[in-house]
Amino acid sequence: MKLKTSLLVLKTDNTVKENASKLRGYIGNKFKEYSVLHHHIKEMGYLYTYPRVQYRVIGGTASILGIEEGAEVLKKISDELGELLLNNSRYRIKQKVFYEQEVEVRPSEKRQYRFVMPWLALNPDNYMAYQNMNNWKDKKEYFSILYTKVNKNVNHGAYK
Repeated sequence: MKLKTSLLVLKTDNTVKENASKLRGYIGNKFKEYSVLHHHIKEMGYLYTYPRVQYRVIGGTASILGIEEGAEVLKKISDELGELLLNNSRYRIKQKVFYEQEVEVRPSEKRQYRFVMPWLALNPDNYMAYQNMNNWKDKKEYFSILYTKVNKNVNHGAYK
């Protein structure tokens, strides 16, 4: 199966310090008419589908990936982006690099994953505990404990 994709890389006057959720929030609020950008629907609440638009901030550079209808919407809005307002920071967009391509998607026997950014899923209780921590040292220690518990369960067959 072939999927239409687009990638918008936003090169700004300063390194983006905020995370991808702030980028998603800014884009979603700026272009509320496109639910594929933010997954909020007034009448229903949330749009529960695979995200057709995905946001990343890697190495201080903001990027937005569009898949299928997300690719079309990304193309429509790209000309209207001149700056990013994330938290209390303003980033002027100096250059936009826009890639379009069709990607062949099919099952593969070879499964190798590489996470560009660390990620650990948190249930609501763990997330609340994490949010209430004030410093990075406590958060890092908390993640270490959670990671150890997950690894222990996986290695003992709890998730097989």
